[in-house]
Amino acid sequence: MMIWDNYQSGGWPLLFHALAMGFCALVIWKGIRSIERVNKILIPSLLVIVVLAVIRALTLEGAMEGVYS
Repeated sequence: MMIWDNYQSGGWPLLFHALAMGFCALVIWKGIRSIERVNKILIPSLLVIVVLAVIRALTLEGAMEGVYS
């Protein structure tokens, strides 16, 4: 948890939010073809992130008790 606490206590969340907003604004400004190309990357990336999060959650201590109940 130390890594997460250090991340949250600094200016990193604001920086990454600003980068994401700038990237989204650029994609929208470029038009519909740009949105299609970006979605070809972002949708599979989202799936990978969700799968990794599920695997991580299932490997935490006490996870199987929650699954079985």
